[in-house]
Amino acid sequence: MVPGLVSGYVRAFALPCLGWPVQTTDALRAVTAVGSPPILLIGNTGDPVTPYDAARRVASWLERGRLLTYRGAGHPTYGQDDCADTYIDSYLMDLALPPSGAACPG
Repeated sequence: MVPGLVSGYVRAFALPCLGWPVQTTDALRAVTAVGSPPILLIGNTGDPVTPYDAARRVASWLERGRLLTYRGAGHPTYGQDDCADTYIDSYLMDLALPPSGAACPG
């Protein structure tokens, strides 16, 4: 990861939100994507930005969704782990989903 990219992101997108006057909710609305091609979701167990539980819930709502669990820290997955990269490449090239319950060690 490029340190400047992270600090630049924080300065550009996160800092302006401090003190935002509108309350947020943690409620996710069901996403179904009926009739869509297979959808791969990737959930990082140590992601500080998008909670792993949210990825699990969204995957369970999708008609043709599959969750790939990455047991690692950080927000990005691709390029961090050969196991995950192999599943992601297969999906991007052939729409091939990993087996149900697939997980990569990170």
